[in-house]
Amino acid sequence: MLLPLPVPKAYTYRVPVEWNDNLEIGQRVVVQFGPRKIYAGIVLDFTDQPPEKYQASYILEILDENPLVTPVQLKFWEWMARYYMCYQGEVMAAALPAGYRLQSESVVVLNPDFQEEDAEEMDEKEWQIIYALQQKKQLKIEEAATVIGLKTAMKYIKSLYLRGIIYMQEEIRENFRPKTETYLRMNEVWNDEEFAKKTLDTLEKKAPKQASVILALLGMGKGEFSKKILTNNYGIESSHIKTLEKKGLLDVFEKRTERYLQHQTTIAEFELTEVQREAVSLINQSFQENKPAVLFGITGSGKTYVYIHFIREQLKQGKQILYLLPEVALTEHLVSRLSEFFGEKMAVWHNYFSGSERTEIYESIKNGSIQILVGARSALFAPFKNLGLIVIDEEHETSFKQFEKRPHYHGRDSALYLAGIWKCNVLMGSATPSYEVMHACEAGKMTLVPLKKRYSETQEPEIEILHLGEAKRQNKMKDIFSLPMLEEIQRQLDSKGQVILFQNRKGYVPYISCDFCGFTSHCINCDIALTYYKSLKTQKCNYCGYTQDPPAQCPACGSNSLSMRGFGTERIAEELSLLFPDARISRFDQESIRKRSDFQKILNGFENGSIDILVGTQLLSKGLDFKNVGLVAVPDADMLINIPDFRSHERAFQQLHQVAGRSGRGTKRGKVMVQTYQAAHPVIQALVENDYNGLAKQELEMRKMLLYPPFSRLIKIIFRHKENQLVHEAAHAFGNTIKKVMADRVVGPQPPVVSKVRNYYIQQMLVKMDPTKDNIGSIKKYLTDVEQVLRKTPEFRSVRLDFDVDPQ
Repeated sequence: MLLPLPVPKAYTYRVPVEWNDNLEIGQRVVVQFGPRKIYAGIVLDFTDQPPEKYQASYILEILDENPLVTPVQLKFWEWMARYYMCYQGEVMAAALPAGYRLQSESVVVLNPDFQEEDAEEMDEKEWQIIYALQQKKQLKIEEAATVIGLKTAMKYIKSLYLRGIIYMQEEIRENFRPKTETYLRMNEVWNDEEFAKKTLDTLEKKAPKQASVILALLGMGKGEFSKKILTNNYGIESSHIKTLEKKGLLDVFEKRTERYLQHQTTIAEFELTEVQREAVSLINQSFQENKPAVLFGITGSGKTYVYIHFIREQLKQGKQILYLLPEVALTEHLVSRLSEFFGEKMAVWHNYFSGSERTEIYESIKNGSIQILVGARSALFAPFKNLGLIVIDEEHETSFKQFEKRPHYHGRDSALYLAGIWKCNVLMGSATPSYEVMHACEAGKMTLVPLKKRYSETQEPEIEILHLGEAKRQNKMKDIFSLPMLEEIQRQLDSKGQVILFQNRKGYVPYISCDFCGFTSHCINCDIALTYYKSLKTQKCNYCGYTQDPPAQCPACGSNSLSMRGFGTERIAEELSLLFPDARISRFDQESIRKRSDFQKILNGFENGSIDILVGTQLLSKGLDFKNVGLVAVPDADMLINIPDFRSHERAFQQLHQVAGRSGRGTKRGKVMVQTYQAAHPVIQALVENDYNGLAKQELEMRKMLLYPPFSRLIKIIFRHKENQLVHEAAHAFGNTIKKVMADRVVGPQPPVVSKVRNYYIQQMLVKMDPTKDNIGSIKKYLTDVEQVLRKTPEFRSVRLDFDVDPQ
């Protein structure tokens, strides 16, 4: 039995004789774990041998008639736990929607839209739970069991959940609002034939247009009808519907709709260019050799059309397709494009949907009614029935890596293993492939497929570097902008072009400091300066969310001379509004996008021309396609280059190249202007010369010499504790032990750049492994053995230890 817990093994439970024929591998059953806890676990296997070290308890209940989890999923989970050095129960918790991970302490709440009169016939126990929720607002599942007088309430919770009557508390998000559509139906008064005839006669004489609405509905038969379809397709006016509702002749109500059923196919065909057809041929050849293909296409080259071509080929064979994106935010923009081709065959998987919606999508993928799944990395866990192709768009993005919670899996690498189970093809794409993928192509493990011409036939944008040092010496600066950049922005506005400004730092300024003593406000929970948000009139920690009012004077020396250092998107937008008062300016960062509707509203506004200048963070660099952008401006490229990480040059080039690619995607050539103090830096020079390969070669030579990926594999070992001295001692005890075996392969331990987060002090170390010489599986086993020894040391038991395999 697999439980959604961080425990190192599965547990054995007894099956009552009467249920022997009702159980299959992959089904959920309710079990007791420990003295009081109740969980829904997954059946992994059957045995006739009882455990030797403990008395096996009986399962309490079978939750599923058929297996919820497929054999492929179980195999995938087992690999992920082994590879990423975590527990299989942690993978299960990450893989299943919240509504499938029931446990006694799970909290449920009543859907605020629930109406008793609209409910289907329900069990008495279900009504008892609903009445209790109406009184208490929320219940733990164990409390629901007490309400109905049983040991477990899982069966009834599951039933209410799947009908959308209750939610799991962890799913209730401020940003989520169920999508609804207005429907109408004939009021029950029409069941009286005499009343119906009399009323219809009256309407035909006095209100013929209202009568036509009634006749149209009568002609459609009994049922519920979409107001949108009636008004769009039948010429029925909203005012007549409203009048009939007031008269009590029609019932008008909001009905929750499933998003993935809303897409309509509007385009049947498109023409691939000659360059794209050549790429298709090379990709087919790669697939015949059972190798993943990497579409190395410049920004605007039409990679999506190549993806669509191969998706169609798989659909003809009755296969399913997984389309992975690095960011949830990108799904809306992409889905609007893909839906033109695939409509109702497609679904979207991300955390903005409620749990009940995700469970419905989960079941639809499992039974094969959904053929294309678009989503971020968690879409890998879907229960595919017949997977034929995995598309990994923008494979270089770090967002494919799970950072916060275990398992710390990488979406791209995990997709490659999943494809191996299914024996399906993998098609990746990027204008700036990761060096790991480029190295795999050079080694013959993947096929690099170039796509070097823009789909629109326009030239790539002109790139101009603005040296900030020279601009300051020549007095050609206006606050944070050089005069040439401002002049070009004005030219674009005068010609009705649009402008993107890229600054990968949100807020107004990164910090406020004293001019005399240098004091800077820091978070009380984290080792980081507080970012100032002018619109909120507060300083905020971007790690834990702590806020405080900005100081009126220096808390250390009492000076009134405080200065704002640096600039974020909020300050750039404010400066631009002062410099270009007639321009319509918006921000595009996490602070300005509070809801999904905000995201789409900003994108729609920029696309339809109601926004002139868009200021944003890295979200702007990821796959967005706007035809009227004539200028991309980067006020501070140095902040990307100067990050202390061996991947910083690779990532700086990727971000700059990607955001530059937003310019000139229409009929006119675009322009990119980059401000920097380091005009001669290799990253800047590679950007100007569009020399991705040259920079990659230089960086890879350095990594090979220092034994960094892709020439090695890394495991980051992270230690956390609320006492700084204790975490230091634990990390060094661990480090001293493993250095006896692999001294030259261990870097650290040492604190990271941000050495304290949420009141936990941090120490970390890196273990380097040479895949051509080392047995990586044995090294992982050795590290986990040392971990167990550390955990048995009394003074270190409270120290949190975590392994991050292939850290990014």
